[in-house]
Amino acid sequence: DSTSELALARQSYELAAKSAVLFSDFSKAAKQAEKLIQISFNEEDTHSAVLFCTDIYTEAKDYSKAEATLTPYLYEKSDFGLTCLFTLAQIYEKSGSYLKADNIYNQIQELVFFFLLS
Repeated sequence: DSTSELALARQSYELAAKSAVLFSDFSKAAKQAEKLIQISFNEEDTHSAVLFCTDIYTEAKDYSKAEATLTPYLYEKSDFGLTCLFTLAQIYEKSGSYLKADNIYNQIQELVFFFLLS
């Protein structure tokens, strides 16, 4: 069954990435996490893989790749879009871009207020 094979492949990429992180091999971990995103077969798995990959890039201090991983999802009108914006603000903080982080936090507040009104 192709669904179970895909699930096993997903699990294998995830475990390989986690193992690489344990050994601080962030390059290998990121490659595995990127593959995990590519083979995700539903929205929930994709979202989880995107955040996992972003965390790896952030841990490696590769902030531009962390941001690039989030970019396709930043302006989704969904909880995940807001999560991505919040994660991006945290990345900006870690990279020392405090003004950018502050701007994103303000944007999140406006979006949450808008969502509450609609």
